[in-house]
Amino acid sequence: EDFTATDGTTIVLTEPAQVSAQLIIVCPKMESNYTAPSVGANWSTASLGQAFINSPHVKTERFGKSVSVSGNYMAVGIDGEDTGAPSYLTDAGAVNIYYKSSGTWSLQQSVTASTQLQNKFFGSNVVLKGDLLFVSEPGVSSSPPYGGTSNIGAVHIFTRSGTTWTRQSTITSPVVQSGNEFGMAMSFDNGTLAVGAYRDTTNGSGSGAAYIYTVTSGGNATLQATVRGSDSTTNDQFGISVAISGDLLAVGARYQDTGGSNAGAGYIFTRSGTSWTQAQKVTAS
Repeated sequence: EDFTATDGTTIVLTEPAQVSAQLIIVCPKMESNYTAPSVGANWSTASLGQAFINSPHVKTERFGKSVSVSGNYMAVGIDGEDTGAPSYLTDAGAVNIYYKSSGTWSLQQSVTASTQLQNKFFGSNVVLKGDLLFVSEPGVSSSPPYGGTSNIGAVHIFTRSGTTWTRQSTITSPVVQSGNEFGMAMSFDNGTLAVGAYRDTTNGSGSGAAYIYTVTSGGNATLQATVRGSDSTTNDQFGISVAISGDLLAVGARYQDTGGSNAGAGYIFTRSGTSWTQAQKVTAS
């Protein structure tokens, strides 16, 4: 599966299943009307793009499973990474952070979970915004390392000081349910973080939920609200995708049935103060 990310001036294309190794291409946006094949208007890979291959790592480590770019920084998730951990800790995961100087991207730092554990998939999703980095770890259990409820999921928050990224806090699903995979979808804007938990079972198995947090510049998060679709039910997977901008939140429910079996739907919420209210539900026409 391919992934892309852009901050308006840089586009990142990833190919985590590329045969020889994982590949990402970084393409600065051009000011002219140049059209690059397979990329789109005003984007160039021919002379300005920079390719990264996760050598000497292997295909199964999934370099580029997630990617996020903000200004001169880029975060790349490697949720199958195990070479930095003891050999038995397969799929512990890691995130590489790159910095661009004079047009060239170079590795600045690699970050991992404070305790690396097998099959936790740290780096399955990343969101980078300014000096804040959010990293999901969907395989986390409620009583690490392996006790309690399995796969509830977690989101780790890192901040940057100079050239160093440091983990400041970790948030987990407010509802402890097996297989929630909290953090598989994330979106951040202006101090507000939205986190999807598409396997939440509150309204039925796999009905889903989304959680909204207030996040400080120092990397501390406080739960602001929990939202679910007004008609969410079993296997809707509400929260499989989230996007937040200002006082608007959009949440995807890919198997919602209003438009037909598993046709999917999107829910739009608006914020007043710290309260979020469903304003509209949209389906394919």
